[in-house]
Amino acid sequence: MALNINIQSSEILMVGGFSCLIAGLTVVGWTTLSLGFLGCFCKFAIEFQKQQEQQRSYTDIEEGFKAILTSLKTYSTQKVKDVDYSKLN
Repeated sequence: MALNINIQSSEILMVGGFSCLIAGLTVVGWTTLSLGFLGCFCKFAIEFQKQQEQQRSYTDIEEGFKAILTSLKTYSTQKVKDVDYSKLN
C-alpha cells in the first residue's frame, strides 16, 4: 500500500499559520491557518463530489443494462409464445 502525499497550497498555509502562531504573530497565524483549513475542506469537497458523480454514472450504466436485458427477455418470450407448433409438422 503506497502513500499518496500531495503538498499543496492549503498544507503550506497551515504550516505557515502554525509557525506564525508559535512566533507570536496571532492575527497572521490565525488568518493563514484558517485559509489552510478552508482550502483543505474545499479540496475534500471536490474529491467527494467527483466520487459521487462516478458512482452515479456506474449506477446509471447498470440500470441501462438491466433495462436492455429486461426488454430482450420480454421480446424473446413473446416470440416463443407466438410460434404455432401445430403448423410445423
